[in-house]
Amino acid sequence: NLKVFCNNKNIASLVSISQKLDFLITVDTGNLHLCDILQIPTLAFTSSLAAYRFGGGSYGGRFDKLIVKPAWQKEYRKIYEIFTKKAENNLENL
Repeated sequence: NLKVFCNNKNIASLVSISQKLDFLITVDTGNLHLCDILQIPTLAFTSSLAAYRFGGGSYGGRFDKLIVKPAWQKEYRKIYEIFTKKAENNLENL
């Protein structure tokens, strides 16, 4: 199932929704860090700078990432295929 969180009023709602997740696919957002703390398996699409600042999996959870270089859009099809394969592999191992 896909959940979209749209609520700028209450971070407790974000925590509550995040605790129910089996797996999170995300870009570098606050939810990424929250799910890392909650040890929810996560796959992140991130830049090399963001990956350098935050390694992920710091709290004992399962964390995987695809680090993309600037102008990654030029190789969109290749990046899409790699990310999709990573997502499928992570889902199979839940």
